[in-house]
Amino acid sequence: MALFVPLDSDYTSDPKILRAGAQAELLYIRSLALAKRLLTDGHIDAAHLAQLALGIQGKPSTHVDALLREGLWTENGTGWNIAAWGKWNASKAEVEAKRRSKQAAAAKGNHDRWHGEKPSQDCPLCIAGATQVRPSADNGRNPNASPEPEPEPEPEPEPEPEPSLSRPSVLKTPPNPPHRGG
Repeated sequence: MALFVPLDSDYTSDPKILRAGAQAELLYIRSLALAKRLLTDGHIDAAHLAQLALGIQGKPSTHVDALLREGLWTENGTGWNIAAWGKWNASKAEVEAKRRSKQAAAAKGNHDRWHGEKPSQDCPLCIAGATQVRPSADNGRNPNASPEPEPEPEPEPEPEPEPSLSRPSVLKTPPNPPHRGG
């Protein structure tokens, strides 16, 4: 699942970004991407600073100080937190729950597609489904209703006979139209 960092298209006009400076801005943007990729809930570990500041002019500590001064980052015991992270980004728990939900839906869709009519002994959903009672025709509203009978399989169509190769086929062609003109 691809992860994206929401970034206001007008962020370059934010007074905090302007006062922090271009190099601190780059550090900030990189920190957003890192926090999202690692699902840190906006925490930037001090150990990542050298990686984040790679190629940025000036001392990384100067840019960190600018981000702290402007309130874009806050200090914690092992590094920094992105101040507004929770306002614009899902938490690690929410991202993981969404992933699990999508994985379960994909597994169910694949199960329905490939095992709906032909249960497999290797499929956990088929095995789990074998222990469940089929719903009744009234969708469970009447507890005394009998289960819906299994549908009868449709007969397979008869294959069409192949043309006989022993008898040549005769093609009828229309006679040539009379030739007119010169």
